[in-house]
Amino acid sequence: MSPKTAALLTRINAVGFALFALFWAGAAFPGLDGPARFLLDLLDWPLDGTPGALDQYARWLSAIGAGLTGAFATMSWFVVAPAIERGDVTARNGALAAITVWFLADSAGSIASGVAPNAAFNSVFFGLYAAPLLAMRPFRAAGDQAAKG
Repeated sequence: MSPKTAALLTRINAVGFALFALFWAGAAFPGLDGPARFLLDLLDWPLDGTPGALDQYARWLSAIGAGLTGAFATMSWFVVAPAIERGDVTARNGALAAITVWFLADSAGSIASGVAPNAAFNSVFFGLYAAPLLAMRPFRAAGDQAAKG
């Protein structure tokens, strides 16, 4: 896959993560938390109407998680995608390392807290984000000896 295509797919993934962050951020606001509670129910498959009301700590941790997810989306759009478009292998490797850290921490924590279905959803998100980065063919600009795959 060309770096340009990998960058486009990275931007599409960034939009997906940003939308996820917006839905999740709603959990912090009583009265506006319906979409977030649905999202939490979906990620703890099957849909069964849980969670009910969110406590102070669930709201607080949702705000933190949504903020970090939104920041990851923003960084993917404005930093990672342009670097990928230039064929920057270091940026690709850094993005792969970051998404792997997220995947391992989130999935292990989900399983440990009894919400194993979220690890399956994480696998889908991980694959969507990592696939174009792994498929990217780095290219060398004229005279560039540093670009190696």
